[in-house]
Amino acid sequence: MTTTTTPLPTWTWTESLEGLQEWDTNVGGDIQVGPNFDRRYTRQLDDGTWTVITDSWYAANFAREGEEPNYDVINSTEILHCTDPEDAGGTETGSEILTPQYCAYLTLHSAEDAIALAGKLAKMGGPEDFEHYNGVPRLAGDQQ
Repeated sequence: MTTTTTPLPTWTWTESLEGLQEWDTNVGGDIQVGPNFDRRYTRQLDDGTWTVITDSWYAANFAREGEEPNYDVINSTEILHCTDPEDAGGTETGSEILTPQYCAYLTLHSAEDAIALAGKLAKMGGPEDFEHYNGVPRLAGDQQ
């Protein structure tokens, strides 16, 4: 008996702006402090469309007004399906954002420490973090 296995997708890893996105592209909204650190992975699917994964890390301040700062690091991942990875947003056919993950629910008292940690954590990952993602697109408008 012969068994065959389907090879895992091969991701091509490119890093956007050397891993650093500027303020105007922040993913954390009002709680984000400093830049987000992104890594982007792309893969062309068998039907010619593309999957673009953007893995973002950023520092956030969870303190309410008048409270002492309470910083943590958040990881947020966007999976976008499109027809042209050079214009991913303009040719999007479906997307999802994985539930943001907090970094061990840390309490950091310095924005600088939280930003530095976000940058370090962003450098620890790689395309192998997503090698088991099957790349099946969710069509725009599909319900979960």
